[in-house]
Amino acid sequence: MDFQKIKEFFGSERVTELLASGWFFPAVIVGVILFGTMLLGGGRDDNKEPFTGNSLVAGRTYYIWVGEIAVYDVDWSNRAWDSNGTGPDLYYELYSGNSMVFSSDVRTDTLVARWTPVGIDYMDELTTMLAGGKGKSSFEEFIQAGLFKATVDGEVGLRMKDNDFIDSTWAGLWGLPFEALHEGENVFTAEYSAPVYGGGDSGLEVQTNGNAVQSVVVYVIPADGMVDYLKLQLMQKHGGY
Repeated sequence: MDFQKIKEFFGSERVTELLASGWFFPAVIVGVILFGTMLLGGGRDDNKEPFTGNSLVAGRTYYIWVGEIAVYDVDWSNRAWDSNGTGPDLYYELYSGNSMVFSSDVRTDTLVARWTPVGIDYMDELTTMLAGGKGKSSFEEFIQAGLFKATVDGEVGLRMKDNDFIDSTWAGLWGLPFEALHEGENVFTAEYSAPVYGGGDSGLEVQTNGNAVQSVVVYVIPADGMVDYLKLQLMQKHGGY
């Protein structure tokens, strides 16, 4: 790898200005999305209303991700999230049955965590490109979401946790039936509750899970419409729609 080339690239006047402005990495993400759009094109009929709350169709494949998790100010055992007084380091996992199909990045020291459906390992991608490589070979690798095939009686398992140094503390363990979801944005709220213990040899086994999650925003987009969804988001954000 030509590290001198990388050093000169990041030391150039233009890149220095972009880094200082805060627009360098957003520009990389936008470029990745646009490049993928050119490669893949649109997956839905342009005459159809996009993502207007349509019910999920059994047998169809969807991208599902969490856009936001808001938790209460104590964990589900009614204790401070962290011993040093900081907020939880939140992340979530998506399950299909007993199989985990997606795990998010961690958002540190916050009661409200947010994620986007497109991610990129900046340095890895940039250094690969600068070294003369082609970068990530598939646009799908940038999508930060789980792929699910909807079923009549199935559900999405959502496990939300605080990423502690030794172990992860539960924030919430939810099941979201496909029939309760629709295309686009889905908002769910829940009351705080402590777990109920009892039974087993110790009498300390959890009989009923607690909940320290106040609200969750879940997004569901048909897999064949993901590129169109990203194009729409870009156009709306930049006033081109």
